[in-house]
Amino acid sequence: MLEAKLIPGFTCYYIDKEANIYSTKGGKIKKLKPCPNYSGYMLVTLDGKSYRLHRLIAKTYLNLFDDSLVVNHLDFNKANNKLDNLEVITYKENSIHARLAGRYNKPSGEKNGMAKHTDEFILKIRRMCELGLHDKEVGDILALSSKDVNRIRLRRRWAHI
Repeated sequence: MLEAKLIPGFTCYYIDKEANIYSTKGGKIKKLKPCPNYSGYMLVTLDGKSYRLHRLIAKTYLNLFDDSLVVNHLDFNKANNKLDNLEVITYKENSIHARLAGRYNKPSGEKNGMAKHTDEFILKIRRMCELGLHDKEVGDILALSSKDVNRIRLRRRWAHI
């Protein structure tokens, strides 16, 4: 066993910087075997509950106690949970990291399969608003809620157009 630290919140589970996890239940040291979940993250079962291995390492070595933060795999390999491959960042920083690396390429506008409107329709809404019509009036004419019209007008939706 490499130099391992006790995982916070547990009394008999240890983890080292190489992502090896050990149990000392029953007075013996036993190395546990993580397995991947449906999305590729490595899971380990501690006291009957599954935990993501990268979050346990971050909790132990990077003092991750805030659930609003994420653990980023620097090399994008979800199976590489070594400490030197992990960093604790915000969701926004994680998205930026993925985009800069070309890993996040979500289609926007009418190219998105979930789009309900076309680019042309959005431009029509914006032109009507520019002519001075109120959000409710535009919504009534085009069978949209004034809330949707407002979001489109303020570019909170369809900002790329």
